[in-house]
Amino acid sequence: MDSIINIAKNYNEYREILFDLFVDYYGHEYRDLIYSRTDDVPVDLSSTPVDNYYYLKSHSNNISNAERGLIEKQYNDFESVMNEARNINYDLMFNFLVEVFRIQNRELGRLDKESFLSLFTDKTFSKSLIDGFSKQSLKFLNDDFVSENDKISILKKQEEFNRVLSNLGVNLDSFSNASINKVIEYRKKLKENYRNLIIKNSEYGQNMNSGIKSIIGIDVKPEFLNPIGLARSASAVSITVNRGSELVYYRYVKIPLIYLINRNLKGLDYSIIHELIHIIESYMNYVGISIHDETKTNKIVNEIRTQKLAAKFTKILHERGIFLYDNPKDYKVDGVSTYEFIYPLIGDFLDKYESVFSACAINNDIAKLNMMFGESWPLYSEYINDVFARTVNYYENFNTFPAVNMDVSTSNLIKSMEAHYERGKKYF
Repeated sequence: MDSIINIAKNYNEYREILFDLFVDYYGHEYRDLIYSRTDDVPVDLSSTPVDNYYYLKSHSNNISNAERGLIEKQYNDFESVMNEARNINYDLMFNFLVEVFRIQNRELGRLDKESFLSLFTDKTFSKSLIDGFSKQSLKFLNDDFVSENDKISILKKQEEFNRVLSNLGVNLDSFSNASINKVIEYRKKLKENYRNLIIKNSEYGQNMNSGIKSIIGIDVKPEFLNPIGLARSASAVSITVNRGSELVYYRYVKIPLIYLINRNLKGLDYSIIHELIHIIESYMNYVGISIHDETKTNKIVNEIRTQKLAAKFTKILHERGIFLYDNPKDYKVDGVSTYEFIYPLIGDFLDKYESVFSACAINNDIAKLNMMFGESWPLYSEYINDVFARTVNYYENFNTFPAVNMDVSTSNLIKSMEAHYERGKKYF
């Protein structure tokens, strides 16, 4: 493994080979387009100082004394900023809870603040026992889609919440579904505020802002930087800037590589290639066959086909003995992506019409898909969005994925699209 400072070495070494694969796939007539869309797009492989520190703990023999000292200093500075941001938001949360639940002054004096707060938030303002009473959890309890074991886990959260609350001796005078949902929504705002403060006040965040400012010419607000700087997955980001009356789109690829290595992710190469495909297929607010709009048109279909294509490219590289960051003795290409859980509903359809989808994606031609597959296409695409959202929501609550299988209505939509395509094929 390269040192943390030189982590980009492998990508830079094999970049041209990878881009030749892209050109061969899309067609040499798209060579200039592929390179123009990727010119000057940064591929940022950095991770947070915390991630680097955890890597240091596991790989200290591979890191020089000078680099070790730098990592430890950056970690201590970053931890200090995180603690300060956390304390600010803890105070905001506590005051909000006192107000929402109308906690009496006589109870506040003997209240264990830390234990009380732990009922409503974790250290990153992401989850807590109160989620057992959330609108989503109550819905899960009455959903046949949810297993009995998962329903039991929700009930256990509720029981544990009540037990700790009873031990604290606190009466929540306004404990209702409405007040619970208010707290959960407020926690989401605090999570954003917490992350913004980290980016704004840390040297790591300031350096990121300086790097992006050198590209686009202006400071980027923390709320736009924190999804990049504190990313826990690979992403291709579009930064939009007003230039007079014109919107200008800047692309940025973020791969928190050390974080992914720390997680022992066996699929590093396809993660990078997946995001590079997004860059190649991006134009203005289009990403392949999807568009950033209120309905997220074709978003998940596009992600799934991008994942399948990334797996294809990754396998070709590995067959040639080229590994960017995967361990040649211990890696995966299949079975490591969230999107793969939706394959039963769409995988065969995408494979059958791969050339159609890829041509439309590189040209950002959504209208042609509607024309080729008819009125069932937008219905199908929207359905895939909904199933994926439900699947991810399930995973976030239970840390497991539900079974997703083809049903009659989905099968009928596919048959309708295929029939429409066959009828109009001679005109396309």
